[in-house]
Amino acid sequence: ENTVFKTDKKILLGIANVWEKRKGLEEYERLASKLPSEYQIVLVGISRKQCRGIDNKIICYPRTNSLDKLRIIYSNAYLLLNLTLEDNFPTVNIEALACELPILTYNTGGSPEIVEDCGWIIAKRNVDGVLNCLNSINEEEYLEKKGKCRKRALNYSENKMCEEYINLYRKVIEENHEKNNLANESSSSI
Repeated sequence: ENTVFKTDKKILLGIANVWEKRKGLEEYERLASKLPSEYQIVLVGISRKQCRGIDNKIICYPRTNSLDKLRIIYSNAYLLLNLTLEDNFPTVNIEALACELPILTYNTGGSPEIVEDCGWIIAKRNVDGVLNCLNSINEEEYLEKKGKCRKRALNYSENKMCEEYINLYRKVIEENHEKNNLANESSSSI
């Protein structure tokens, strides 16, 4: 039994700082009504007001800023279910990967770039595709994807990202320097 969410079902975790339309709240509700009994949707970060109006097949969990609680929440899930309709670069995906949690997400925004071979990518607003995917996941495939998550998350570490930005800035400076040299050469040859 899952000690955090008091269930023996596989937890499909959705997390958002603020649950708004673009985060796909309606998608989770559409999915909940069709979900096989072995799964349980848990949404973290949802307000009490939103929770009152949500499908009773979904467990609501309040927002938390505690890194320890978040780590435990991610670690108790079967996979991160990110049904966002638009998101530039969903950090919840990176957090999930850092906790060795595979991701099932819509093909929107930066999700596919982050997930790559650590999860499953489904066409946007395709709840039936999500169900088909869940039904097709076998234990071997799941464990293979789970095993790649931590390594993938390291691509987004603070040091790695700073290094990438520094390299980008150097490249831009070099290109501008080359353009200026070419401009100076062509103006002096006139």
